[in-house]
Amino acid sequence: PIYGAGSSDALMFKKTYQLYQDKYLTDGVVGLVLGGTLEAGISVKHGWLPLGKPRTIDAVSEGERHIIHQIDGKKATALYEEYFGEEAATLGHNRLGLLNTRYPLGLAGDGRNDYIIRNIIGTLDDGSIVCQDKVDKGARVHIMLGGKESCLLATQAAANEAKTQLSRKKPELILVFESLLRYKLLKRSLGEELSVIKNTFGESVPIFGMFSMNEIFTPRHFIQEKARTDIQNGCIMIAAIL
Repeated sequence: PIYGAGSSDALMFKKTYQLYQDKYLTDGVVGLVLGGTLEAGISVKHGWLPLGKPRTIDAVSEGERHIIHQIDGKKATALYEEYFGEEAATLGHNRLGLLNTRYPLGLAGDGRNDYIIRNIIGTLDDGSIVCQDKVDKGARVHIMLGGKESCLLATQAAANEAKTQLSRKKPELILVFESLLRYKLLKRSLGEELSVIKNTFGESVPIFGMFSMNEIFTPRHFIQEKARTDIQNGCIMIAAIL
């Protein structure tokens, strides 16, 4: 199982850096292997809920596969035009605009209520949608809806799940990776989110974390069968280590 996050750059979207010992890197990766007798409770949640019926992605770009050309036989942006009319044009203006942050795309996962979030970072002249990370042709997709309340509920659910995995023992350390997408929604409520985590695990447990561009995780129900690691957008990942 692999857990981690992509570096961010204070919403500039230009260049990121990674720190390792006395060096700084760019376009690099820093990894940490944990072993021994430690225990960890890890949970990943996002707080977005699906709107309307599922649609099908008919065509995506070759190679990196992060551009959606068609959904249900129509240009990809037609899905947003159906819900938001002319306001759908703003998807291409600001990757952290209102529609982009509150209404990302959700790819149906393996579970009944399991969705992989895809942040929209732009649109093309032909009505294609540019996603932050890859999508697959044939995937079932929804417009998703999120807000402050749903994000805080997701944080509480993630904290509870991580604590349960530790048999409710008090951890020695908590790591938090949180998407910039959630940061844009929560803003002044970030203090409330921190209180949720502290109230769940205890005020004295040290917390370290970062805002991220994406979140990398292996779903726990796949660990025993196969190591299928996914990339999420818009999530909070809580790792409680004992």
